Amino acid sequence: MPPSVQVTARPSGPGYPARLHCRKGIWGIFRPAMPASMRPAGHHKSPTSSKAKMPRAASSPRNKGNTVVTRFQPYRRCAQRPPRFSLFLRLPPELRLQVYDHLLHMPGALDVCGIWNDRPRTDVALLRVCRQIHIEASHVLYSTNTFCFLEHCDDFNDDMGDPELAYCRAWLRTIGPTNAGFIRNVHLRLREERPTQYYVDLLRGIAGCSPNVTRLALVSERHASSARLVNGHFISVWEPSQVNPISECALYQLCRSVRLFSLLKVLLLAGRRECQEMDRLCALFQCRVQAVECEDASRKDDHGSALWFQKMWYDGVPSGKDFPEVYRLNGEEASVSGSPGSSDTEAADEEDLDSGDEEL
Repeated sequence: MPPSVQVTARPSGPGYPARLHCRKGIWGIFRPAMPASMRPAGHHKSPTSSKAKMPRAASSPRNKGNTVVTRFQPYRRCAQRPPRFSLFLRLPPELRLQVYDHLLHMPGALDVCGIWNDRPRTDVALLRVCRQIHIEASHVLYSTNTFCFLEHCDDFNDDMGDPELAYCRAWLRTIGPTNAGFIRNVHLRLREERPTQYYVDLLRGIAGCSPNVTRLALVSERHASSARLVNGHFISVWEPSQVNPISECALYQLCRSVRLFSLLKVLLLAGRRECQEMDRLCALFQCRVQAVECEDASRKDDHGSALWFQKMWYDGVPSGKDFPEVYRLNGEEASVSGSPGSSDTEAADEEDLDSGDEEL
């Protein structure tokens, strides 16, 4: 038995409020006794017994043996709601995937950049219906669409040359590693004004977030400054105006970062047609290399245009791959002549790449 707590007697009367006392290990609220002169006549005669039993709660394991006097709480029965079943989720998974593909697969390329105006209402809100639909539809959204990392710059949104602050890196971190791993098609638009090392580090970051990319397009653009009215103020915005071909020196620097995409199958280069050794580049990148002729960098629609659908003037693959060794020039197919076909040639290309990096 725990020791009882002795409470010092205090003067009693109507001027003293009720206090919390402990007597014989029982906690309760007791009011001090009134003086005899203020008690009504016959107060000692009670028609009912004062020893009414009150419900007691179970003793706590910490203070075993002490019972706490509690107030009785009536039992409240929760309303019984019938479970809700979705008729859409009763469909076979194949039909649900067709619905997701019809709603979420968008033509062209989706620009990943800042939003100037209010957010438009799109069918992507379907992912917020329930957890099961989110899991099923997110794979369709990120794996079937082409995401264009457009790097626009203005007076307020500038990453100051830091690849960690780029829009695409922030967006990939926002959607999470699971959704970022679903991405298969990426367009990366390069600003000609930036140094090549910036995009070398940026490609490494994208490869770390989305390692399952199978098609990558590199577009080198020249940006021009323009004024835009935002919240009643004019700010200068740098927007793409002209597409320039990627120099061979820049491609050699980007080669190591592109190779980090272990599942990459197609590398698309956009720009004006130039006399580049495309077969040699194809051997260095170890994937199918395609080239399209594109001069205009302006936006023709809300979603831009996917470069996969444009006419190619070159399509070649390295030797030893499962693709047919053909390239397209002026819309005519021809066999590749003089393409590297042995491991010794590939080793020589590796040595040339290393020597080129040392010179740079």
